Amino acid sequence: MQQNNVSLWSKDKSLDCMLFFAQRVNELLFHHTTDTYRIPALSLRGLAVEYCAVYKDAKKGIINAKNLKHIIDEFNDRLQKDPIATDILSLEYVDRFDKSYGSWDVKEQFENINYIGRKLSNLAYYHAVVKKLHALIIENKEKKLIDRLTTIWVREVIDCGYNENYVFKMLHNMFFHNEVSSIDCIDQFFKTFDFDNKKFDVFIGFSKNMDVVKNLFEKIRIPTINISVLKPQEAPQGIKTKLQQTILKIENIQAYDMYSAYEIAYEIAACVTESYSFFRHDGSPVNTYGQVVCEDKTIVRIKPKHLLKYRVSSLSQPDSGKKAEGLLQVLFSNMKNQSDVRKIVKIHNCAIKSENINDALISLWSLMESLVDDDISKPKQNSSEQADDKSEDSKYKSGNVIEMLIPFLKSAYVYKLVQTFVADIIHWNREFFDAHISNNGFGTNDVEHAFAFLTFDALQSDRDALYASTSDYPLLKNRVMVLYEQLHDSKKIKATMSEHEKRIRWHFHRIYRARNYIVHDADSNDELNHELLINLHSYIDTAVLKAVELINASPYNDNIMDVILEHKLEVSIFDEKLEKQENEDISEDNALKYLYYDYER
Repeated sequence: MQQNNVSLWSKDKSLDCMLFFAQRVNELLFHHTTDTYRIPALSLRGLAVEYCAVYKDAKKGIINAKNLKHIIDEFNDRLQKDPIATDILSLEYVDRFDKSYGSWDVKEQFENINYIGRKLSNLAYYHAVVKKLHALIIENKEKKLIDRLTTIWVREVIDCGYNENYVFKMLHNMFFHNEVSSIDCIDQFFKTFDFDNKKFDVFIGFSKNMDVVKNLFEKIRIPTINISVLKPQEAPQGIKTKLQQTILKIENIQAYDMYSAYEIAYEIAACVTESYSFFRHDGSPVNTYGQVVCEDKTIVRIKPKHLLKYRVSSLSQPDSGKKAEGLLQVLFSNMKNQSDVRKIVKIHNCAIKSENINDALISLWSLMESLVDDDISKPKQNSSEQADDKSEDSKYKSGNVIEMLIPFLKSAYVYKLVQTFVADIIHWNREFFDAHISNNGFGTNDVEHAFAFLTFDALQSDRDALYASTSDYPLLKNRVMVLYEQLHDSKKIKATMSEHEKRIRWHFHRIYRARNYIVHDADSNDELNHELLINLHSYIDTAVLKAVELINASPYNDNIMDVILEHKLEVSIFDEKLEKQENEDISEDNALKYLYYDYER
């Protein structure tokens, strides 16, 4: 998370929840926020749309109808936790849905979800979320509910048509670049999103001479939009022309914000350039430079979309050389590992560098499928857990990819939460970390010290010291409170892990559906697939890192499949122990086994 500049904020305590809201919105939208704290890929309304689309595609035979169970289970889980949707639909209806949907056939499920989607559409859901959020922020209370509703609001405002870069820009303009002295700022911020179309002129500069397609651009006829091709010297005053040989001018684009206007213009331009390239077969890259002129004549420069290679740059670790040594040790340990690890490295690195979201997603999923042995791919999971490929072998393999990765993601989850906290608190105040966390006498590394800080009852005074020091950083203060609540005893950890596993299972099925739409129907949702790609890459990195550690620590001549099977068994053993044992507080005697999700610690 980023603390941001709050030097212009009044010290008035009545603004505490508004500051928490602003910092949480920033975290949800910041590109390098860990996936646990970023905006969800889909809203409740988005899940309704997804179910209805998959239902129709299943009827056409495009995709397997078994996918509908994963979606409706996730939909109901989200619906039961959503107070705004409950108010709109009524508590009685939401209870009825929970009790009955499992017995409905898919047609009745579709009719009910379609009904819910309609009830939440036309900005009814959005405005209800804003109304509740506004009231809570004014009353300056219930940060836990503000957190949940802020996550819903960010996803909704984007789904309703605003570009996430615009939301991020308006957030910073309102709360971090200007004086904030009154609660009225929250009114001004929400009023920024009025859902009125504005007119924009968009300039797209090309690093190559595009005279060859000038005639194609000029033949495009779109009502209300004017298109012209300019030489750099013909560009209006204020439009930058450096490194550009041809400039496309698209006038009178209607959109909610300048970033959305640019995306519309870029799609128009891409239709022309891609049609020409289809027959030209010219694969050489062309850089583009975007500039948008707003109604008030201000000019906004638009940077290229963030590809995977940029989004994952923050994951680069200072000890990458040491980790590479571990990878090389595995690679040369036996012939099987040499083949498998070399394949993993090559496909992973190509996916990161890829300019195409869909190619990268298919590559990373295929990478995981290639590691699943045919002999262990045959039916173990029940039919509801099988993926939907038309090939039976691929169906079993895809299901086993999920079963293969989940143990790694479960065993790494608590560690990941604490590791993220360590980075956040060191970024905030290294001196506090050294004084209250790194010297608390438990563990041998920063993450172990921090886990004790977050969970031991004996260290409550240190947590109180943090609470007293974070008046201008309520997001960090609240995060510590939430992590303590999630992790301070075995019962809470069990519940946290159960929720995490449930979410990632649904997400895996969504990723695989996206893969199948690309492969079988040449169809894709680029915005959604971009987020899914980020998640899949994170999952693979987590699994490979753990597999490398296990192989190098093993007394046997293990290959990757050996450790996959062993780790799956060990995680299931710990799950069983956690299920059967009495609840216990986290303490020096048991902390490491919960941090590493390892019953032998």
